[in-house]
Amino acid sequence: MSMSSASTDERHKIIISRYRRLGMARITGEGGNCLPPGRRSLDELHAPELNYPGKPWEDPSLRDDVTRTFNLRISEKMYYKIRELARHRDESMQTVALEHLEAGVKMEVSKMLRTRARREAAQRRREVAATAKQGQQAGRGRSKEG
Repeated sequence: MSMSSASTDERHKIIISRYRRLGMARITGEGGNCLPPGRRSLDELHAPELNYPGKPWEDPSLRDDVTRTFNLRISEKMYYKIRELARHRDESMQTVALEHLEAGVKMEVSKMLRTRARREAAQRRREVAATAKQGQQAGRGRSKEG
């Protein structure tokens, strides 16, 4: 059936089905997943691996003038709270939300780094204690032989 002889509803159906086929082909590629091996999501495809394990935000290749976008699902009540704050402060909702998000993330990162440091220190103490214990046991074995 040609597009010119089809009714409006039929044309819409044809356009939608073509769009879906093209859209799905673009997303999945022919024969399935188009993501490179080792990538779990499209986010990882656009976020390069950084050589700063544990603190990737300190990688010198990251720039302050580059922004990333991601969707955030919030409740309707939270949406209206942010909107009212923005109106009250005469700022954009993005500015208000980003300010509070940055403060919260900074606090959580501090907690994470303190916890990580405590765990690493405890692990080092366990390793030192285990080494000392092995040294004592080896010393006892020599005194019995002598």
